[in-house]
Amino acid sequence: MEEITRSENDTFTKILRPVNATEAIVEGIGRNLGETVRIVNDDKGNEILTFSGLRFKRVDG
Repeated sequence: MEEITRSENDTFTKILRPVNATEAIVEGIGRNLGETVRIVNDDKGNEILTFSGLRFKRVDG
């Protein structure tokens, strides 16, 4: 399961089925079912998670 936070009060949880080291399929029932989650590198080499047209960056702490 992967928990994704868009903002302090906007968190959602999805179950991911890995396809390879950089892609997974969203499992379950409801919206966004079957979409692909991808990890890509930005121009600075940071890993960015892309999902449903959105880009997420890891924030520690």
